[in-house]
Amino acid sequence: MKRIRPPLPFALLGLTLVLVVNFVGCSLTKHFRSSKNVLLRTPPYYMGKQRRVVPPIGVFPVELDRRLQRDMMRDDVARRLQEFVDRVNRYLAAKADADLMVLPAIERPIEDAPDVYVGNPLGDDSPDTTEFEEEIKNYGFAPGEHVTLVYALAPAFGWKQRLRQLGDEYGLQYVVFITLGISEYFPTQIDWKGNKAIYLGTGHAMRLKWLTSLDDPIEVLHFTGALMDTTGKILRAGAEGFHAKPGSFLESVFGLRRTHGEDDIDEILQLRREDLPGRPLVWKVALHNLIIQLTGGRRPIVP
Repeated sequence: MKRIRPPLPFALLGLTLVLVVNFVGCSLTKHFRSSKNVLLRTPPYYMGKQRRVVPPIGVFPVELDRRLQRDMMRDDVARRLQEFVDRVNRYLAAKADADLMVLPAIERPIEDAPDVYVGNPLGDDSPDTTEFEEEIKNYGFAPGEHVTLVYALAPAFGWKQRLRQLGDEYGLQYVVFITLGISEYFPTQIDWKGNKAIYLGTGHAMRLKWLTSLDDPIEVLHFTGALMDTTGKILRAGAEGFHAKPGSFLESVFGLRRTHGEDDIDEILQLRREDLPGRPLVWKVALHNLIIQLTGGRRPIVP
């Protein structure tokens, strides 16, 4: 059978449509950022299968969480926390070895970096309170039950491109991205006597006063982190808290919540885990446990 060729204008139209579809597809691929989340009743607050990652592993310098960076109302606290971050990065650099390499920071806006949120799913800084309110209902949690959200957003296209380059340059398959941030955790009742505590991280709980309200979230300073392969796919994400600011009974009655201030930073830098041998600094234990929980290396530091 003789094949009939379409008129030239229609052939050009067909080619044009194919090119347009391909262009739009490529554009959407560049701008699409996948996210994942889980709602947890109990700690530790991590999402994704724990795996033992074969070294070497790259770790980026710790950064301030994007929510802190854009929080202009608390600029004084953000400035002090940046000094804290500088100290953390000096510690990381001193601990680096052939198994854990400190990489150069990717010089792109913080909005392009991976984002990990851990805390109150209905809090002011939650990525999408409406969506998570529906999830809490649909997943069978009891009315009034407080859960913790672990949410991870993949990096943007340009950030991923630079990540691939660094992976090739340093011979890496996996990297860890860490931020220092402030979030909200809910307290919990720990026994039939009504005693209460707030779980900050792996093997780390802070006892609270008996009259502490279980319905009021408490501000927590924590490290969040994500383990990624060098394509930018997030494999595991979570957080380790190390300092909380519980309020008084009267403050909870009037709906007031204590927040971290400049004076707290000096205290946090010197605060130690009295329940651990050697009394290590709380932030060092949290940083260590975060990296271990993400990469599946040595055992976490617990009492």
